[in-house]
Amino acid sequence: MCKPITIALMLALTLAAASQASAQAPASSQSTTQPATTRPVAFDTHTGYFVSNKFEPDQPESFLILRDQKAFDAVFGTAMVMGDKSHRLPPDVFDSKFVVAVIKRGRATWQFTVKDVALATTGGAQVIRYTAVSQKSDSAEFSCPLIITIPRDIYPVIRFDENGKSVKTIELSYAQEKQAFADEALNADAVLNKVYKQLLTVLDDREKNLLITAQRNWIAFRDTECEFEARYTGSGTDAAMNYPATAQRLTEARTADLRQVLHDRSPKGDQ
Repeated sequence: MCKPITIALMLALTLAAASQASAQAPASSQSTTQPATTRPVAFDTHTGYFVSNKFEPDQPESFLILRDQKAFDAVFGTAMVMGDKSHRLPPDVFDSKFVVAVIKRGRATWQFTVKDVALATTGGAQVIRYTAVSQKSDSAEFSCPLIITIPRDIYPVIRFDENGKSVKTIELSYAQEKQAFADEALNADAVLNKVYKQLLTVLDDREKNLLITAQRNWIAFRDTECEFEARYTGSGTDAAMNYPATAQRLTEARTADLRQVLHDRSPKGDQ
């Protein structure tokens, strides 16, 4: 939602609703098209947040990729308004998704409509296509966010197409891409540990001992398999990326297995 920079939360709910309107922006003469071969990516848009005055206050616009709750909270705050029907991030959203955001600042309010999100099958570029329509204001300056969640993955390139024109491209450097792979593996491990601990609470003593032993053996297998696949890949960039990528893949599969057992054993079947 748009927040006046000088008056906190004024018109917050109204502008949050407006950001979901299906306004159509005029096509740009420098329009771009989606890559020739793409596949659609599931996404969701979220409202009910204001932009922190401490985050890039002098920038007319910002383009962000936020991979965890701490990073999100450093940029956005929750706007609580009576009768609020905002669509906020669900709990644990960063277990499986991350946030891509656009922020517009200045003497105008902005309405955003996301057309689609697509992944190029060649090169792995993620393309966010949206319209942005402004309405000038003579009374205050505003910070207006577009907040989107997409599935967690490693996207070497994320491109923002606004009103048919490519306005921003975020490319990961080698170091950033390597760190992103490591972060995704750590995130997958944290989710696994959470599900593992939940499962222990619904097992009897014999089952707990069996699970503990099985988990230790699985960890040994995972680490050995990661090392094997990294060596099999060879040296250089691919090997450096392949170890955490394999760890993430195996960990997510293990989490799915344990989550299914937890679902079957839980009295409420709500996991």
